[in-house]
This record gives sequence, structure tokens and C-alpha cells, in this order.
Amino acid sequence: MARYRSEDRYRSNKPVRRIIVTKGDEVRSYVVRPWVAGSLALVGALFAAVYLAPPPISCSATG
Repeated sequence: MARYRSEDRYRSNKPVRRIIVTKGDEVRSYVVRPWVAGSLALVGALFAAVYLAPPPISCSATG
């Protein structure tokens, strides 16, 4: 078991990131983990960089 320090009782817990979706009387709550959000942001940035990159210059020598 982890040791409990006296100064830890004044430290608040890290906030939980939640996405709450409501539709009528139905409520759904999703917890977003930081590593998942970071991974999705990285994939999105890579996709945007590839999508927005200029096309390669072709050096075809046709007579």
C-alpha cells in the first residue's frame, strides 16, 4: 500500500475530463483519458499535415 503523507490531504485530486451527451431524457457520460486525447490529436495533426501538403513535383521528361 502506498504511504500517505500529511500534505497529501490538502492536495485535490486531478479533475476528471468528461464528455456528457444528452438526448431527451437519455444522458450518457464518457470519461476521456489524457493519453487517448493526445493520441487522437497526434493522428489528427498528422492527417492534416499529409492532406494539406503540396503535391510532389514530377520531373517527367516528355519530348
